[in-house]
Amino acid sequence: PIRSPAAMGVMAPPSGGSAAQHKAHDHRKAWTSAGLWALASAQGGVSLGFGLQYALLTPFVLELGVPKRWSSLLWLGGPVTGMLVQPLIGRLSDSYDPSTGNRCARLGRRRPFLLAAAGVCCLAQLLVGNCVDLGSFLGDSLHAPSRPRAALLFVIGFWALDAGCNGVLVTSRALIVDVVPEAQQLDAFAAGTLLQGLGLAVGYLVGGLSATNLPVIGPLLVTTACGHAGGCADVRFAFIVALVVGIASAALTAWVGTEDLTAAGSGKAADRPANEDTVHDSEKGSMTRALEPLSPLDVVLADEVLLGVFVVTLLAWFGWIAAQIFQSHFVAEEIYMGSPDPTSSANALYVDGMHSASLALVANALLMAGASSGFSKMRSMLGDRGLWMLGLQATALLLISSSAILAAKSKHGAWLWLAALGPPYAVQLTLPYSILASRAPAALQGQLMGYLNVAVCIPQLVLSLVGGHVAAMAGTDVALFALGAAANAVASGMCWRLLRTVDAGGHATTKAPRYAAVEGSAEGYKPPQVIGVAGDTETHAQTSWSGGLCGRRIARSNDAQPLDI
Repeated sequence: PIRSPAAMGVMAPPSGGSAAQHKAHDHRKAWTSAGLWALASAQGGVSLGFGLQYALLTPFVLELGVPKRWSSLLWLGGPVTGMLVQPLIGRLSDSYDPSTGNRCARLGRRRPFLLAAAGVCCLAQLLVGNCVDLGSFLGDSLHAPSRPRAALLFVIGFWALDAGCNGVLVTSRALIVDVVPEAQQLDAFAAGTLLQGLGLAVGYLVGGLSATNLPVIGPLLVTTACGHAGGCADVRFAFIVALVVGIASAALTAWVGTEDLTAAGSGKAADRPANEDTVHDSEKGSMTRALEPLSPLDVVLADEVLLGVFVVTLLAWFGWIAAQIFQSHFVAEEIYMGSPDPTSSANALYVDGMHSASLALVANALLMAGASSGFSKMRSMLGDRGLWMLGLQATALLLISSSAILAAKSKHGAWLWLAALGPPYAVQLTLPYSILASRAPAALQGQLMGYLNVAVCIPQLVLSLVGGHVAAMAGTDVALFALGAAANAVASGMCWRLLRTVDAGGHATTKAPRYAAVEGSAEGYKPPQVIGVAGDTETHAQTSWSGGLCGRRIARSNDAQPLDI
């Protein structure tokens, strides 16, 4: 049977509703720049932990005796936990009703989950920083070339850290959508990207420090099992810093991110009949169908732009995951000609290469933070689609240029290459979430933010399973960078194709209608305007939006013709 917009749960904007008028009626409080920074601070805290992972994970597990062929499998923690945790926490926080009056109710929908995820991060950082000592306590030999128990504990801690970080990110982004006016949401997401850049910079800087040489702190870090060799004590110091910063940043976000508890609980499905097929309007003498809750898949397939956001994100991250897993190792082994084996005479060159890569990644993160501050101006010039395409094309060019750097064995070139990846990474961390926030229904913001992370996790899952084998067979990490460059080139074409309608006139963003009638929406239940019913067709007033793939035309204007779904 032909389904109407009412049956789909989709609704056009209120009559007379331009995007500008809707923004003018946004009753959420305006934020200062400092307030937006404080609200997004949790993203900076978890990014410091990510920076340490990117800089230290692969080299450290190699030093624990894990073969290079299997080292990339350790990165499975990111995609597996991300694909499960972000959609789950997004859905739980979307449906959480703070009006129940339980102990966490006064914190609103998002903050209880944010604080719980931050607690998981803290425990995981303690485990990672002390894995060598714990492994020795459980039976690892101090003189063996491998430490299997320490490696196992490191992997468990790493997976738990990924799960906690994913929980903090999805709740932080959903909290921004809940409490920040739409007109300021790009600035809020850009502030989050800026702080993520600073967090990565601190992570890379701390990861490159030799803390054991510090006069007071150094002796406290060194133990019999975790000594100077291999940088074990430096890893411990790095994760202690991450622990302190993570606690402080999550607490700051929870403190300033006060939610409107009345609005958060106003749209629950319990306020409406649960199993009715029709709802009669006695005043208008008309009949409307009870709303069916939209699934996230329905929403994405019904909007070509949202579908484009997911597809482009999926393709783009093949390049970014390849870089994040192997960039430091590429510089240390292939450019500096070092060896990750602590007993090798070339290990000193490897450590030098790792320190150089860490400093380059500091510059990378600072450039990333600086680029995010200019997003509003760049978007006014290029539009969302143009700015995203520019970032994708720059990423493809930089990744393929790694072959020339390898051929020249240029240490300075490798340093500049790592640093230059910062600005396009800032684009990738900001625009997908900004576009999603402006177009997705309020009741599904948390879930869709989580599912967008699934598009990030799929490339990580693939490269974690086969990336190490591909690099080993090719004899160079450049093979993976080349595949990532090709994926970003394809992503640029898909961005041009699927995001054609995201910008009006190429500049100002055109916002798709909110799905205000979605069950459970924080905006409340507003029945669609139905003038009459004739069989399986309904006459709808003030409906104007159509879009999407798969032959879906969701709304028609002032007619009584069947709608094509």
